[in-house]
Amino acid sequence: MQHSSSSLAANLAGRASKSIYKKRELKRKEKAQLPKLLADAWAIAKLEAEKRADAGETNFTFGFDEWYTEFRHFSPTVNDIRDALPDEIKELHDEAYQNASVDVAFDQPITFNIYMEFSGHAHRMVKDLQTAADAEANEAATVAAAVSQFGEGPC
Repeated sequence: MQHSSSSLAANLAGRASKSIYKKRELKRKEKAQLPKLLADAWAIAKLEAEKRADAGETNFTFGFDEWYTEFRHFSPTVNDIRDALPDEIKELHDEAYQNASVDVAFDQPITFNIYMEFSGHAHRMVKDLQTAADAEANEAATVAAAVSQFGEGPC
């Protein structure tokens, strides 16, 4: 009697292990597709981010839910999304100056929100633009003063 019990256990365990392995492989294959799926979605969202930046906005939220219709076995976590972000989003965060940041949060039931904030970086660039404009204005004033002092020169 015991022999048939262990044969049953071996049979059922063998069937279960094949199923578990197959599902694990399907999850692994889907997870490997995540970076490309995010990059494709970002290529579209980036146009909106640029449009908003052109209007002076210094943050952008990129909602990503395409995984839900593409994956049947793999459900990404916040860390999976963060790790699979396109490099240009990952590089947005400037550790040295804290001028930009990226954060990922899950918004039930299926959306991951990628928050990008770059106000510090934008304000620093405004300051640089102002400094350059001031230098140009000072140079123009210096030239104008020299012209008025010495005349326009020979005609």
